[in-house]
Amino acid sequence: MSSNEPEPISIEQAAAEEVAEEKKVTKKRKRCFKLHNFQPEEGRKAPKGGGNYKSTSPSSAALKCANRWVVPKNEFEKEYTFFLREVGVEKDRCIYKFKVKRVKLPTPRKFKRGDSEITIDSKVVIV
Repeated sequence: MSSNEPEPISIEQAAAEEVAEEKKVTKKRKRCFKLHNFQPEEGRKAPKGGGNYKSTSPSSAALKCANRWVVPKNEFEKEYTFFLREVGVEKDRCIYKFKVKRVKLPTPRKFKRGDSEITIDSKVVIV
């Protein structure tokens, strides 16, 4: 063989390289967000450091945070406003404001975990 010709590779090796290239393109980077300057209502708890919420977008991190800390499980239709701060980004571009509320699901979702059954009858939505 001359030095200008490429070295032959097997079909399996070529397919594996093609799959690896596709994975590189479709994989999104997870970003980290924290709850920013949140004061919980009387009798409610909040994470001391703001908590960490990893997600590919600020809105999905906001839903995770709101479901856990911001919106009480038994309050429906009341809107709550809070801020998320992105970790590792310049300060002037890293704070996001969200308005969320909890709404009832038309039909409750039921899951079985071990011996217990879990029923989910509401979800948090961004207004």
